[in-house]
Amino acid sequence: MIICSFILIITFFRVVWLNYHVSPIHPPVVQGILDMRNWEFTEKHTITLDGQWEFYPRTFLMQSPSNRGSSNPGFIQVPGGWNAFLGEEKTPYGYGTYRLRILVNPDSTASYGIRISSIRSSTELFVNGQLLTQLGKPAALKGQYTPKDDPTSAFFELNGDNEIEVVIHAANYDDPRDSGIIRSMTFGTEAAVKHETRLSANMRIVVSIAYLIHAVYAFIVFLVGKRDRRLLYFSLMIVCGVFGILANGDSLLLDWFTVPYEWTFKLMPLAMIIGSYSLIQCIRHLLPEVLRVRIFPWYTVLCAITACIIVLMPARYGVRFEGLYLSVVTVSCLTSFVIILRRTLRRIDDSLFSLLALIAALASLGWSIALHVLELRLIYYPVDLIIAIITFSAIWIKRYFRIFGETEKLAAKLQMTDKLKDDFLANTSHELRNPLHGILNISQTVLEREKHSLNDKSAKDMEMILAVGRRMSFMLNDLLDMMRLKENGILLQTTSLSVHTVASGVLDMLRFMTDGKSIRLTNHIPNSFPHVIADENRLIQILFNLLHNAVKYTLEGEVAIRAYVRGGKAHIKVTDTGIGMDEEMLGRVFEPYEQATPGLTSIGGGFGLGLSICKQLVELHGGTLVVSSTPGQGATFTFTLELSEKAAQQEDGLPKIPLLRYEESAAGIEGVSPEVSVATNNAAGADRVRILAVDDDPINLRVLENVFSSEGVYEVVKAASGAEALSMLDTGQWDLVIADVMMPYMSGYELTRSIRERFTISELPVLLLTARARLEDIETGFLAGASDYVTKPMAAMELRSRVRALTDLKRSVNEQLRMEAAWLQAQIKPHFILNTFNIVAALSEIDTSRMIILVEEFGNYLRGSIDCQNSELLAPLEHELNLLRAYLYIEKERFGDRLQIVWEVDESVQVEIPPLSIQPLVENAVKHGILKRSRGGQIRIRIVDSGEDVEIAIVDNGVGIEKDMLGHLLDRQSTKRTGIGLLNIDRRLKKLYGKGLQIDSEPGKGTTVSFVIRK
Repeated sequence: MIICSFILIITFFRVVWLNYHVSPIHPPVVQGILDMRNWEFTEKHTITLDGQWEFYPRTFLMQSPSNRGSSNPGFIQVPGGWNAFLGEEKTPYGYGTYRLRILVNPDSTASYGIRISSIRSSTELFVNGQLLTQLGKPAALKGQYTPKDDPTSAFFELNGDNEIEVVIHAANYDDPRDSGIIRSMTFGTEAAVKHETRLSANMRIVVSIAYLIHAVYAFIVFLVGKRDRRLLYFSLMIVCGVFGILANGDSLLLDWFTVPYEWTFKLMPLAMIIGSYSLIQCIRHLLPEVLRVRIFPWYTVLCAITACIIVLMPARYGVRFEGLYLSVVTVSCLTSFVIILRRTLRRIDDSLFSLLALIAALASLGWSIALHVLELRLIYYPVDLIIAIITFSAIWIKRYFRIFGETEKLAAKLQMTDKLKDDFLANTSHELRNPLHGILNISQTVLEREKHSLNDKSAKDMEMILAVGRRMSFMLNDLLDMMRLKENGILLQTTSLSVHTVASGVLDMLRFMTDGKSIRLTNHIPNSFPHVIADENRLIQILFNLLHNAVKYTLEGEVAIRAYVRGGKAHIKVTDTGIGMDEEMLGRVFEPYEQATPGLTSIGGGFGLGLSICKQLVELHGGTLVVSSTPGQGATFTFTLELSEKAAQQEDGLPKIPLLRYEESAAGIEGVSPEVSVATNNAAGADRVRILAVDDDPINLRVLENVFSSEGVYEVVKAASGAEALSMLDTGQWDLVIADVMMPYMSGYELTRSIRERFTISELPVLLLTARARLEDIETGFLAGASDYVTKPMAAMELRSRVRALTDLKRSVNEQLRMEAAWLQAQIKPHFILNTFNIVAALSEIDTSRMIILVEEFGNYLRGSIDCQNSELLAPLEHELNLLRAYLYIEKERFGDRLQIVWEVDESVQVEIPPLSIQPLVENAVKHGILKRSRGGQIRIRIVDSGEDVEIAIVDNGVGIEKDMLGHLLDRQSTKRTGIGLLNIDRRLKKLYGKGLQIDSEPGKGTTVSFVIRK
């Protein structure tokens, strides 16, 4: 009922429009004469020039005026084709002249106009012998004519005449259809012609704009939405419809753009095919499976073939396939109508509006096709398409309000669910912490207790359990922080802080979390940067989360932190060269539980809370956190903090917050008076424990002095920076380093790593002190190589106990090293003894004097190898040289000219050196350097007194050492097999002098092993 009523309504509007704009009843054209002398022309309506016109086939009257009297014209019906009038072959190709005489009342002030709709395929219009307009160029020969068939208007004044002679030259050699004047021409006053032309054009423009707005809107929704292709096809269908509106009838497109004549035949059918295919694509999801799977692909092929015919075939042949074009369009329209009708009959919803819009659009299309086929000329009727677009808009409006209502309900439900989720996460996090810590502690205990009995795979699995558990602990901490932030449960303890110092410490924490990536972590904040007001723990948390996020999403390049002052605030920037973020991600990057696409980085996991927590913590400090990013070019996070008003005072030496627990004074550890000073020179030498204390705050260094002042066995030497501490390591033997974590330029983590490059944990323990007690801080400290990690504040007794344990362990290791060296030398290799005896046996037959000397040197070698001096800390240089001479004499006798020995020993050198520190190096050079070459080589023993030091070097020109192997020779943790003798010598030298062996080698050219002994 609704559908029938709708069809009746749009038909009623169409009939009303036709009746209003139809030409009024007027005299017809009879035998080339139109008598309008008794007719009153109006300003609103024109009349048609339909009827019998004079026709002169194959004649251009205005080019041969003499033919008027001699030629006998025929009469042709206009509008209509001239095919039957050009000869017996009834061809559309040829030329001729139309002539009409219009009789009017003489009126010198009258101005008239003629509107030509379509004359195939070139036209010249003459009125009273004057050429008014020309379309193309009519000619008697095809090579001389130019086709053009566009609507046009011509205007002229009567100037008192009572007769208007209209002469039209026409020629066609391209269009195979009926040619000549094939649509009605209109005549009337100039105002009437312009009124009807303007009205028709304006209606087309209005409808086109309305439709284009919907096409653009649909395309924008496709781009910013979920990329539903139906929106794209809908937009394409609308564009094709608009093209048809503008290209048909008044042909506005041809007025606006220059189109080759050949394409004027192709554009309209091509738009119809593309529009029909797009229509089917829009409703494809509604098609039955049989049609969608089996029939639709064939329809797609048909559309493709039809489009190819239109584009590739010459126009004079392509127009013969109009039936095929209309069939393709009809199939699409009927299918869409039936499908939507079925859906509407089953359930009246938005499908009803879709059906009504489709009916209105099809009605307009049907009338347009009918007028085109019947070659009728009417003023453009816009109502059907306007109704269609209004009906279609109603679908979107209805859907919007429905979705808006559903969204409000869903938002309320989500708010409730979000609250329940927060409560659940908070409770779950609290409940999981205790059992998780139990799991971690038990796993750590089992790993340490059973490490020697577990196989490698089981030990790695246990370490993996610990790593996963720690990661889970970090996530629970994030959840708890998020809950506290939502409940305003975090109170800041602000103080004046150095951003450079905090940033250095955080970067060192993250150096162990790059997972082997090629990433540079850089601190560009100068040490002189003004202090800020912030909570130290929370500032560390902000920087840790931002930098960790940068590392997580950066595969290679640089992660850097910078700072500058602007507007009275400190602006801290964290930049990276990672994957970056698109606009969509930037809009939600600070939302809780938001993360980038999984799989983009090797560091995965987490809840996506880090950035959200950072933003809230920054806002708690009264600052802002913003982000900018470009996909593929990294991201920049910038947050602001208030500058400290006391920064200048702190830079003048006033104390920062004490790092150990005080009562009310600067050094208030329980039981320790800040006034006590440590005497560093009065204790008995060898039994003293030398501690290197490193901190940028002199108050904290003074506290450490006070802690150990009550026991006379400790000597505390202070260093104000990591660089100063590293330089002091070379000044003597040290039993322990105590370092603060957060220091400018070089943090405690970086200092520890530098120490570990020279000393093992047992050779020089490092105790780190910090106020941070989070698991990631402690883990970073141990990964850096710390022997112990103490959080502040703490009691003096606990600190002394930990120091005593570390120094006792270090002394026992030193003793073990000396015994190890003596034991190694005492283990004379059986093959060396056997080879020596073989040489003795051989010499007994050929040279007994050499044999006797060899036996004596062999005895010297055996005595030197088991001498008790080898277990001492130091031994005379001469003792080591005697052992070396005996060894080299034996090897020289064995290998002859393959072994060349050069001695460059300063005889005046009198110094004690670690025993068994030269002979193993020479033995290693002979066996693994020179004798690896078939022709042998030269070994050079160089001992030079340089004043304060004695340089000892073993130089050979053997096979050398490969670069990758060279880096692992003195690496005790390396999985590559190396000699234990080199490691022992290197470690003992570092213990005594702070520097170990220096090895330089080049494959094929030889090796130099050297070390320095201080006098």
